[in-house]
Amino acid sequence: MVAESTILPVLENIGIKQLDYLVISHDDSDHAGGKALISEKLSPQYRYSSNYNDAGYLPCIKGQTWNWQGLRFTVQWPMQQVSRARNPHSCVVRVQAENQQGPSLLLTGDIDAIAELMLVKHAPRLTTDIVLVPHHGSKTSSTNTFLDHVKPSLALVSTGIFNSWNLPSKVVKERYQQRNIQWLSTGRVGQITINVDDESYQVRTQRSMTATQWYRPKWL
Repeated sequence: MVAESTILPVLENIGIKQLDYLVISHDDSDHAGGKALISEKLSPQYRYSSNYNDAGYLPCIKGQTWNWQGLRFTVQWPMQQVSRARNPHSCVVRVQAENQQGPSLLLTGDIDAIAELMLVKHAPRLTTDIVLVPHHGSKTSSTNTFLDHVKPSLALVSTGIFNSWNLPSKVVKERYQQRNIQWLSTGRVGQITINVDDESYQVRTQRSMTATQWYRPKWL
């Protein structure tokens, strides 16, 4: 289980023993798997989900906002909870400083093309500096309309190298590159850390900090 083998050790390594917030994007196992273990081990004070069957979770629906350590979290999608939150019902959250200044981040879960278009229609402000590429770079997401509305400068795609689904899609990656959006994939660069200040952000990747290579350079 990824929660036990990866998430908990990473958090423990940086000294996090308790969570203030836990947000579950949707019910697919690669997003929600291990949520019970995370809750048990890290005792989050607040938990959010777009699935109304998640007992003890607050609704992660458009209009929800909360502040944490100078940051404002704003839920942009979905419009309502459902009994079984699948890709289109992913909880989409925009993060920026409370004063709405400085770099911003859009967490997109696994929304698909239809959800993207609905999101663009109903969200008054989506322009974002950093975007988590929807659905791991699937060709069913990252529409031209979505990208032209969000206008990110940095795209982060969460994938494993040589994954079974051949993600991210080459077509999707080209859409970002055609717009001169910096593209970083965890499958290629490892864990991605972003340090944010009042005016800018700095990116650090795990594999740029180590000389150990388990992959062949020609694959990059």
